[in-house]
Amino acid sequence: MNTAMLSAVVFGVYHEAAIAQQAQSTASAQTGGLTKVDPKVARALATKTVPTKQQFVAATANYFGVMAADVPWNGTAVGKLAQAAGGVAPNMSETFTTWVQDFPAATVADSYAHDELPVITWEPWAQGGTTKAQAKQPAYALSQITGGRYDAYITRFAQAAAAQQWPVAIRFAHEMNGDWYPWCEKVNGNAPGSYVAAWKHVHDIFTRAGANNVIWIWAPNILRGAQSRLSLDELYPGDAYVDWIGLSAYDDHETTAMQLLGPTMAKIRAFTNKPLLLAETGSQSGAQKPGWTADLLDWVQQRTDVIGFVWSEYQVGRGGSTADWRFDADPATQTAFRDGIKKLSLVAVGQ
Repeated sequence: MNTAMLSAVVFGVYHEAAIAQQAQSTASAQTGGLTKVDPKVARALATKTVPTKQQFVAATANYFGVMAADVPWNGTAVGKLAQAAGGVAPNMSETFTTWVQDFPAATVADSYAHDELPVITWEPWAQGGTTKAQAKQPAYALSQITGGRYDAYITRFAQAAAAQQWPVAIRFAHEMNGDWYPWCEKVNGNAPGSYVAAWKHVHDIFTRAGANNVIWIWAPNILRGAQSRLSLDELYPGDAYVDWIGLSAYDDHETTAMQLLGPTMAKIRAFTNKPLLLAETGSQSGAQKPGWTADLLDWVQQRTDVIGFVWSEYQVGRGGSTADWRFDADPATQTAFRDGIKKLSLVAVGQ
């Protein structure tokens, strides 16, 4: 699969995945939806000590995260993933929430019930697919955000995040250096500098709402091929507004982690030393997959500035191509993953 085809598949896959996750969550959540916590889960969490944001931000161990159907809402699905990983349970789960949805308190509670730090990819749009044409949503132009159109919604979301007290990582308006979302500066009438302004506007509302339990993840897409010449620093809101760097980084043909990640890491390290999380990762099926998987996990273990990864457990067909990023897609890759994950020291999310 060439790079152009990969891009088309990747971004199609991940909105299909997001839609699937939301459908699964709705089916699994209680009558009140994602905002209503299951009373049984609430009682279980009442016996635990609420950790602080700083405990997670300052942790020196790693995060093994997953994006997968039914996770974190279904305990059986979580258990199957741990079994597939050789008995190592994930300590982070990532889900998607759009700007027509309120704060997913049930998702956060279910994550902690399974000893996982919740990562919410918070997308400022009404959901519209992943093509460039669908990225044209004037109602969600960055100027609409900074102009205050969504202040009431953002405030309500922030207040709900603060009220439930548990730390939650928010990956806001990810892959902003692309052209497939309405918050990307290259599309939708957005002007240079408008992304940073929108980020700061949203962050400031959270601060005023007392949502100091939020871990902010600034998450560009990987720079690949000719894109490696592009700059990212003009899209960065500054260390005062960011806790972690996130990356969307999928292996297609690369054989080592540095081959895939090196150019982007070099760009990022030129303007910030914030800890880095691979917020979306996986390897496309091929001869390179087992070796790349083993190398990535070794790389995570060796890099003190890399705090972990979120692995995509999805297999999706699109446009005649199939993207299968799963670590248990074939025996050789699963063995490589199991061997590598056992070498990592994982953050203890459960109390």
